Amino acid sequence: MDLTFLSMALAGSSMRKIAARAAVNLVVYHIWRERNARIFRDEVKDLQRLKIEALQEINMILGKITRMKITQRNVVWAEKMGICPKFVSPRENMQILLQAGGI
Repeated sequence: MDLTFLSMALAGSSMRKIAARAAVNLVVYHIWRERNARIFRDEVKDLQRLKIEALQEINMILGKITRMKITQRNVVWAEKMGICPKFVSPRENMQILLQAGGI
């Protein structure tokens, strides 16, 4: 898959897209790290172990999502990913951002 297409498809600031970009970055990082271990340290992990490690890190990142705008897509996505963020209305989200100095 072309990474340019992927970066364009995942452009935006929604939590789903941020999490998807983080997942892609983690997979690329794990592949790079395994490549280096095989070349420079002559160590090899099996595919199952690599999958487990990558999924553990992805789950850790998803667990850090603490709030999302309340939309049907976000609720369905959070349920599918197994996370329980605090859902806020767009107005509440704007107030939180203003208080945090994000805008």
